[in-house]
Amino acid sequence: MEIDDGSYLLRLARAALTLWVEDNIECTPPEPPDGMEIRRAMWVSLYTYPDHAHRGAMGVLYDPPTVVEAAVNAAILLGRHPQGQPVTAKTVAHHTLEISIASKPIPLSAGSVEAAVVPGHHGVVIEDDDRRLVLPPPALTTAVSTLPGILDRACERCGLGAAFWRRPGTEIATFTVDTFAEQWPVGAVDRRAPGAVPVRKS
Repeated sequence: MEIDDGSYLLRLARAALTLWVEDNIECTPPEPPDGMEIRRAMWVSLYTYPDHAHRGAMGVLYDPPTVVEAAVNAAILLGRHPQGQPVTAKTVAHHTLEISIASKPIPLSAGSVEAAVVPGHHGVVIEDDDRRLVLPPPALTTAVSTLPGILDRACERCGLGAAFWRRPGTEIATFTVDTFAEQWPVGAVDRRAPGAVPVRKS
């Protein structure tokens, strides 16, 4: 996705979040501009400024609508379901926003995961007929040990059992992420690598 498209979606997410926290209004997503009718999983994250501490994130991960609608919906979810202290108008005005847009997942076999997935660059989707676990790139960068160890722990923490991703009936896919972040609150938008800290340019 081009930087202009990412900037548009991030501005849309900020507008939706601001309208929700200030007036308790759910804004209606606009019609997608040409070329933005794609449907992708997406999440919106909030960070303190300037220390870039993660404040919370919410996403639209399952059966996603267009990226335009997903940006609005994820932002409203972030305002509705804060992870910690409530998200207020002051919070939004003094924090930076970031959006992450997943690529179309590419199926893998359990045996090829270590060769195909680069922690910090790829995310992973693990699912069967009834359950689905989405692990974005930052979730695979913990210093546990090997990638299989990370997946074991993630599945176990979610109540699926450590061996869930290895079972014959389980499907695994990998994806990459386009991430766009404000350099400062309501500031210029840059594309960035997952987990990197935006740097304000002079």
